[in-house]
Amino acid sequence: MLRFLQDEEFLKLGSEELHQLELDTFTEPLKSANRAWQCRPALQKDGIQAKKMLISEAYAACPASESVNGLKLQQAKLQRTHAWRNSFMSGNKLDFDVLKNRIDKRVKSLPCKQHKNCAHLLESTADNLFLSGAMTFIAQTDGLQETLSEEESARVLLAEDGHTDGARGMLHCGISHYTCRMLRCTFSGHLPVGVEQKPGSLWLTNSTSFQHQALHLPSTDESRFCAFGEFAACSISTMIRNCFFPSARSVIGNRTPAPQEAFHAVTDTITTWLIEYGASLQLPTLEAVQEEHSRLVRRTSAVEAAPAAKRRKPKNN
Repeated sequence: MLRFLQDEEFLKLGSEELHQLELDTFTEPLKSANRAWQCRPALQKDGIQAKKMLISEAYAACPASESVNGLKLQQAKLQRTHAWRNSFMSGNKLDFDVLKNRIDKRVKSLPCKQHKNCAHLLESTADNLFLSGAMTFIAQTDGLQETLSEEESARVLLAEDGHTDGARGMLHCGISHYTCRMLRCTFSGHLPVGVEQKPGSLWLTNSTSFQHQALHLPSTDESRFCAFGEFAACSISTMIRNCFFPSARSVIGNRTPAPQEAFHAVTDTITTWLIEYGASLQLPTLEAVQEEHSRLVRRTSAVEAAPAAKRRKPKNN
């Protein structure tokens, strides 16, 4: 499965193709702002320069899932990961239906159930609500080393900002395509816990309930990194999230999305569901993901061919 997910056509783009990518669906000033977000020229951490790129994608047919923190979500670039998500959702449909029914029951009992965010929760299907959009993070940290001492192997090359996710992280699925990093998790009242992330690592959690921080580490194992465009030894991971609160999201600072009663009801429901069902969720088979990937490719080809067909004039007999 890992080899299949790593074999994305998008990850094979050359430098020239990569630099031609633009968010052309936006008008100014959002167009420039989004481009700056999608391709950050450089990050400086402790004197070490790292390049980082962010690709946003929509998976569900839900208008509210087409943006993340002001970023327009593009048509899926990593179609194999998209196929994995669809297969994971369909293979666990009954369990996700249980979660949706529990959320509906809690929200309907709230005095604020008429709020537009509550209406969105109640009107959306499970497939359009859960794991409906993704952000793929591509970071170059110069992590590939020829030799490493025991002391050097523990040196952090890039410490990303520690944070607690907003409402989009209430059901958060992380997939590591290529990486050598440690996820430092801090729960209230407990010492931090380090969770190793390597190619093929997968986790499903409620990331609004604890602080977490990605720490990029060096390695002599070249299979843990990927070249992307002109960027060598990159770490690539996809974070699949949701759109529970499309309005009044409170993405700035540590504010809670409105209405707060609904936010707490949903996050508590998801946490309980993860405890009860998380360990029994089934991972999709390679055959199922390959079949779904073929379907997505056919659909994309049909969409791309449609404008050309409309422009084509009928021949005179």
